[in-house]
Amino acid sequence: MNKMSVTLSLCIGLLSGCSGNGSKSSETTDQIIRVEEALKQPEKILLSDIGKEVVYVPLETTDSSLVNISSTGTMKVMDDVILIGTKNHPIKVFNKKTGRYLREIGKIGNGPGEYTNGTLFHINAKTKNIYVEVNPTQRHIYDTNGNLIKTITYENPIGVLTTPLFWGDILYNFVTIPSPATTCFAKVYDLRTDAKLDSLLLPAENIPASEIEMVMPFSGMEIFGGRSFMMKIKDQTWCFGSRATSPFWYYKDELRLKDVYNDTIFTIKNSISEMQPKYIFDMGKWGGFKRYETEDYMSDKLIITRILETDYAIYFNMIQNMYNLNNWLKQIWPPMYCGIYNKEDGTVKVSKKLEIKNDKDAFPDFSIYNVSTDGEVIAYYQAENLVEARKDIPEPDQPDWLKNLKEDDNPVIMIIK
Repeated sequence: MNKMSVTLSLCIGLLSGCSGNGSKSSETTDQIIRVEEALKQPEKILLSDIGKEVVYVPLETTDSSLVNISSTGTMKVMDDVILIGTKNHPIKVFNKKTGRYLREIGKIGNGPGEYTNGTLFHINAKTKNIYVEVNPTQRHIYDTNGNLIKTITYENPIGVLTTPLFWGDILYNFVTIPSPATTCFAKVYDLRTDAKLDSLLLPAENIPASEIEMVMPFSGMEIFGGRSFMMKIKDQTWCFGSRATSPFWYYKDELRLKDVYNDTIFTIKNSISEMQPKYIFDMGKWGGFKRYETEDYMSDKLIITRILETDYAIYFNMIQNMYNLNNWLKQIWPPMYCGIYNKEDGTVKVSKKLEIKNDKDAFPDFSIYNVSTDGEVIAYYQAENLVEARKDIPEPDQPDWLKNLKEDDNPVIMIIK
């Protein structure tokens, strides 16, 4: 059996083989994302590798619309609006085409219809509603006009960290960091009836019996897709998970799943018990680790922390030597990579930097933030960075919005198609 067949068998054993009905997929895939090969010749990733065109949307700057997209903020882009949340302020809504400030969603507080943290929200790409966390098992649901539709309460699977995906009337809730009491990877609920529809069981041998020693949070950072955590248990092994980015996502009404601790993107058909491999990351010597590993073993391994899928490409982030706590505490960042798989020709690029080179305009490098509900890649520039770059751009070549930009203005959103 070749290496990719072994990888596929292990991935199916980890996920499909542990499902509620024990079913496995016998299908194979030739859609291999050859990361190890691309790492032999790293190269700069360009904006033109991400998409074919870019639109810049300067966000309107007023006293009531000031936002700070940074490691402590959350931004989501829907069909016609841009939503930005910061910790102590309500979610703010901007027009996607013009950048005009429209309104706030709800209020900060502990009263009816209020919430305490503007960053803890998810969007429902199917209903276009906004799900704002009140507590780990309760969410307010708003529409984009700011109307409170209702408040829902649901059951989380048992685990240290769970991450939801809301799709229509369905909630997919995934355990990104299990605890000794965890029995399943994910549960699926009908939000109309609160009925549990499905679950993905977790084999007991994947859960250490040792007690938790520490949990370390990471605020923001695009490479994680939002707030994430490392956990150390008393047998000196580590685990990682994200609170903001679900391992589930929808692509063209097709449910996908990739757990951090396997190298396969699965397509889920009728239930999460029936998964078929769609893409396999050939990590070679950089992969092959388990859910819980020691710091020493992981020193030269690459963890894929985030995946974004569009019609054109699959974009991914990786971190090496993730579990070196001393370096994190000293703010010595581990090696961070970004990669892109071109769906049209099957080529793979990997860069030893997170930044993408803007080869379409004379603007600085940038990092990818996320993907909109329309499948566009979203990034942004802080206004002060573009004001600095403007000095090197001939005035006739500057669009009006750039000529008028001030250093303390709101960020400029990039929508890459």
